[in-house]
Amino acid sequence: MINNRKKVYRIRFTILFFMVFSTALWSQGLVAYYPFDNSTADFSGFNNDGKFYGGVKATSDRFGNPCGALHFDGKSGYIEVPSSNSLKTPIKNITVTCWFKLDSTYFTKGNRWLTLICKGNTFEETYKNPQYRVQFYQSSLQSTVSINTDFTEYDTNYVQNKFSFGQWYFYALVYDGKMVSAFLNDRKIWTFKYEKTFSANDAPMNIGRDIPGDLEYFCGALDDLRIYNTAFTETEILARFKEDSYAVLNDTVAFACAENIEVGNDPGECYAKVNFNKASVDYNCGNLGIKQISGLPTGSKFPMGVSSIVYEAKSKNGVTKTCKTNITVTDHEPPVINCKQDTFLINDDPNKKGVVYTYTMPIVKDNCSHSQIIMQDGLSSGSLFPEGKTVLKFVATDEANNISECSYTVYVVNSHNKLIYDASFCPPDIIKESTPIRCGTMVNYSFPNKKDNDAFKLIEGIGSGNFFPCGTTRNRFQKTLPSNLVQECSFLVTVKESELPVLSCPNDTVIYCTNSETSVLYTYETPEAYDNCGIDSLQLIQGLSSGSVFPLGTTTIRYRATDRSGNAAECSFRVTVSSLNKISTDTHEKTPTKTYLPDKVSYTPDLKFNRCELTLLLYDDGQEDNDTVSVFF
Repeated sequence: MINNRKKVYRIRFTILFFMVFSTALWSQGLVAYYPFDNSTADFSGFNNDGKFYGGVKATSDRFGNPCGALHFDGKSGYIEVPSSNSLKTPIKNITVTCWFKLDSTYFTKGNRWLTLICKGNTFEETYKNPQYRVQFYQSSLQSTVSINTDFTEYDTNYVQNKFSFGQWYFYALVYDGKMVSAFLNDRKIWTFKYEKTFSANDAPMNIGRDIPGDLEYFCGALDDLRIYNTAFTETEILARFKEDSYAVLNDTVAFACAENIEVGNDPGECYAKVNFNKASVDYNCGNLGIKQISGLPTGSKFPMGVSSIVYEAKSKNGVTKTCKTNITVTDHEPPVINCKQDTFLINDDPNKKGVVYTYTMPIVKDNCSHSQIIMQDGLSSGSLFPEGKTVLKFVATDEANNISECSYTVYVVNSHNKLIYDASFCPPDIIKESTPIRCGTMVNYSFPNKKDNDAFKLIEGIGSGNFFPCGTTRNRFQKTLPSNLVQECSFLVTVKESELPVLSCPNDTVIYCTNSETSVLYTYETPEAYDNCGIDSLQLIQGLSSGSVFPLGTTTIRYRATDRSGNAAECSFRVTVSSLNKISTDTHEKTPTKTYLPDKVSYTPDLKFNRCELTLLLYDDGQEDNDTVSVFF
């Protein structure tokens, strides 16, 4: 395939060209202009751009410029241009000029087909198909010139103007409404009378292929094809032949360096090893020399700041282009600053409120440059440090504005008070959820400074890795310092319990009473409640308590259990008191008509009970007759 990217360049190139020649070209009726320098773009201004098909590729033009012309393979290669209003305008006049070079590959027995253009796309030849064509034929016996279906005439003098293979020629065909003339290089070689007009059609224009009649392809190279809807004079044709605007064709080179690179320094170093890609070139015409002309090679140690890598591409015609990649190395590594350990001072003088303390600034190291260090918080060296705690904070800044900080604490202790309390030495307060079902959880903790894990001793609370109960546990630690000083810190471990209590109520109950009763004394079992951390309270929040008198109807009993963490759960049940009269009435309505066995009652008078237990046996007659038995005590 042919690369169409050169179209971008040709637009730039032809701007200047048309500034000089546009007036002349437009006034002479240019409707299509194809430089063929590696594309099918039309530079007439009418946008009659074509499309490649088959065997078409870029080749050198008559000046030796790579990609300055197109080569057609003679068997499948051609260019198709859609029909347009401008391409339809050659009706009474037409001029076509082109440079060509024939190849002998697909020409046999001396046949030479110069098939330049054909505005038609069907095999049948009519007065409209093609609208016009430019086809010149030579053999060992004859020669013809064709401009449409109606006009194909012999050239009787062709032996004086035979085309040779492998040689560039300038060819022009002119029709002025009266005569058809052919030009080869700087001479008119043929003319014939013709006085008809062309019939416009909507068929595409083929370049390098002729369809109507027999299918013929051009075999060779074409360059600088121009189509006009006017008839050129012999003088104007000669001017086109001598034109050498493309003697040096400025190659279009799509040349690009790698994108700019920004990296940080290698750890601990004042540089960065950087690998980058070589400049890429999109160029398929001839050889192109590429070389790096500035900057360090890939994989080098690039210093801090911006380094430029410059590549140069140079074409066969001497066109030179350069591109650049900037590699920026930034120092991201902050300086290293080391503060001394915490310092403990004892004030033995009761008349003084502190101790004078003299210290040196922390040591700073940086991978790249000298760093500036300042004291940001605290007292300057040689100052009177008051009793209590004074934090000294230092800040180091390197030339890349990277910042590091360090600090240490100066404790001043009165000789009568050997205890120093500072919570910052202990772990921060811990809050955790309890383990399900258990009233607490396992807790692990460690000191901010790992060395203090062994230095501090637990004097209150629970050690790390043990079970902590729900609630808050205070952990207190102490460490012995020089001069019999004691340092103390503490933190809190809070285990939260969010598990709800488990509460179980009795089942719903139905009580039947006699017709004369309106309420019943009823005792039920109090609901049972359980919680992993214990029940704080069990409350009746709705209904009647056990042992109360329950009225006719349904009473809802609701209990709430609350654990020691304030989590609450509820349960409920219903007690329904129903009258026997209502049951009898309902039963009578639903009793089916059927034969029943006679009732039989057996009793023993003077029943005596040794214990408060009674077993009552009831025997049914086996019929579904809604029998009701009530027992009253």
